Amino acid sequence: MIRKSFFILFILLNSLILVSCQSADNGAKEQTKNTQLVSLTAEQKIVNIRGELSSVKKELADDGKYNCCIHPACNWCLLHEGSCDCYDNLKQGEEVCPGCGLGWHNGDGVVKGITAKQVKWDIKHEHEKGEHEHDEGGHAHDDSDDAHDH
Repeated sequence: MIRKSFFILFILLNSLILVSCQSADNGAKEQTKNTQLVSLTAEQKIVNIRGELSSVKKELADDGKYNCCIHPACNWCLLHEGSCDCYDNLKQGEEVCPGCGLGWHNGDGVVKGITAKQVKWDIKHEHEKGEHEHDEGGHAHDDSDDAHDH
C-alpha cells in the first residue's frame, strides 16, 4: 500500500514538473515573439499584418462568413464588421462597403454581369435602420462633389 502511494505521489510530482516546464517554455516563446515584434521595422510589421488579415479572411471564407465582391478581397468588412456579405449584397442590388466600392472603382470587381457603374456604395456606409453606423474617424466627405462617379 505504501509503494502504491509513493508511486502515485511520484507520478503527480512529475506531472506538475512537466506542466511547469511547459508553462515556462510557452512564456519564453511569447517573450521571444514580443521581442521580435518590437525589433521589426514599420514596413515589416505591415507585411505581418497583411498576412494575418489574409489568413483571417480565408478562415472566415471557409466558414461561409466572408464573401467579398472584389479581388483581392478588401479589409474593410473584416476590420469593421468581422464578416463580409458584399458579394451577396451586390447580387441583390444592395450597397457594398466602401472598400469594395473603391475596389470596383479601381477595376477589381469579380461579379460577372456587374459593371462598376452599377455598384452602389458610399464612403459613409450606413446600415439599414436599427443597425449600427460607423464613424470614419472624422474624414470629411462632401456629398456635393461629383468628381467621383459612385
